[in-house]
Amino acid sequence: MRPEVLNQFAPELLKRLTERKKRIQARQRLWNGYNFNDEQVTALIPFQKGGRSKVESCLILLLPSRNGIGGGTVNDNLNETEVKALSKALVESATSATSASSRLSRLQRELHKLDIPEKIISATLDPETTRLANEEQKKKILLRENEGIDYPEHLH
Repeated sequence: MRPEVLNQFAPELLKRLTERKKRIQARQRLWNGYNFNDEQVTALIPFQKGGRSKVESCLILLLPSRNGIGGGTVNDNLNETEVKALSKALVESATSATSASSRLSRLQRELHKLDIPEKIISATLDPETTRLANEEQKKKILLRENEGIDYPEHLH
C-alpha cells in the first residue's frame, strides 16, 4: 500500500496511541507482523518529537503578551473567568493528575510573569487535582521503595 493512502489513517492512530511505548510497539508490530517497510510505518505512525505537548505549547499563545512575544494580544483585562476556563481545559486534557498539576503550575508561572493580580492567579488552584497528584506521587514512591530502588530525598 502506498504511504499517501496510509497517511489518511495517521491522525486516528495517533489519537489512540497516546503513549510513546505503545507507539513503538505498534511500529514494531507493523514491521515484524505485517512486513510493512519504514516508509509505510512512518506514514501510519509518524515520529513525535519529545518536549512539551501541543496543549502546553498552546498555553503561551493563549495568554496575553505585554511585549508582543507571547503570541496573544496585549490585554490587561484578563479576568478570573477566563483563567478558570483555561485552567479547567488544561486539567481535562491532561493524561494524569500529575501532569494536570504540572500544567497548572506552569500557567501560574506564566501569569506571574505577566504581573497578573494574585486574586486572578488563585483561580487556577484546584485542590482536587493537587490531592490526586500527591496521591499518585506517593504511590510511585512506595512502589520504588518496594522494588528496592532508593533515590535520595531531593529527587522525589
